[in-house]
Amino acid sequence: MRLNLKKISSFSMAVLFGFWSTVVLAQSDHGLKDAAGNPVAGGGLLRTESIPQLLGKYIGSILAFIGTIFFLLMIYGGVSWMTSSGDDKKVTKAKDLIVAAVIGLIIVLSAYAITAFVGNTLAQ
Repeated sequence: MRLNLKKISSFSMAVLFGFWSTVVLAQSDHGLKDAAGNPVAGGGLLRTESIPQLLGKYIGSILAFIGTIFFLLMIYGGVSWMTSSGDDKKVTKAKDLIVAAVIGLIIVLSAYAITAFVGNTLAQ
């Protein structure tokens, strides 16, 4: 029995992106409850958040997306490694993919940590 990796990866990506978008979109009601039919008087479209708060939300969403990509790359690399049937080229390619995913995640998290440190330092 041969696995059809395109179908499996398409299905898993659809499930994970559907879950991710549900989690991100479910975090706030975007002021729709406050509007009550009158967005200006109800304050539904007027933002009361500061710029750093908005940037924090966007950065959090981007990091969640990057985490999802990392997760998918790790699964793809693991499945590629397991289904390589001992072929050295496929094993090496899978290992390289996993290492590249980990290095990419480390770079992104380091950049976030440096940015957060500099931002907190400047804010004080």
